Order: sequence, then structure tokens, then C-alpha cells
Amino acid sequence: MLPFGFGLLADRLVGIIDWLRDQPATAILPLGLFGASTGAAAALLIVGERDTQVCELNEQARNTMLVSAELRVIPTATHLFEEPGTLQQVAEQAGRWFADYLTAPDVRL
Repeated sequence: MLPFGFGLLADRLVGIIDWLRDQPATAILPLGLFGASTGAAAALLIVGERDTQVCELNEQARNTMLVSAELRVIPTATHLFEEPGTLQQVAEQAGRWFADYLTAPDVRL
């Protein structure tokens, strides 16, 4: 059995994605997911430099992904990005990634 209810989280996530794909307004839009801690699984992994155990786990995860995945390390940050300015860096990195990889198609309604 997996810890943290991963099966339930995965089932809910798949349900949401399926629902979005069935909706006319969102069916053709690119889809991106943002997660943190135990809920995270993405092609962009962001971790604090001083969170060495999670750095190693994220590196292992990235190396097993079948898609192109990036690991970005926030300097001086620990697990919860509590140091001044580090959470802002996470938001900027995630925002840039979403902007680079999730551009909506040109749709004329």
C-alpha cells in the first residue's frame, strides 16, 4: 500500500483531467498541473538546495520519467521554501515553465 493515499489522489487527478477533456471550452487547451510535496508529479521539479534528501529523490524521479523533465534547484532554500524570497523564486520558475510549455492554440470562436 502506498503512503499518503497516492491511489486516491491519482484517481481524483485522472477524473479531473478526463472531465476537462470532455468540456468544449477546455478540450483543446494545453493542460498543466502544479503539485507540491506528496502531490507532485510533473515535468518540472523544483526543490530547495538545502533539502538534500528531497533533491536526491527528485533527481531519481526525473531520471525515471518517460517525458522530458527538468529539475530546478532554488539556492539556499529548505523543504518548504521558508527562507526570504525563495517561495517567490519557485513561483517565478513555475510560471516561466507554464508559459514556455503550455501555450494555448490559436482558436477562433
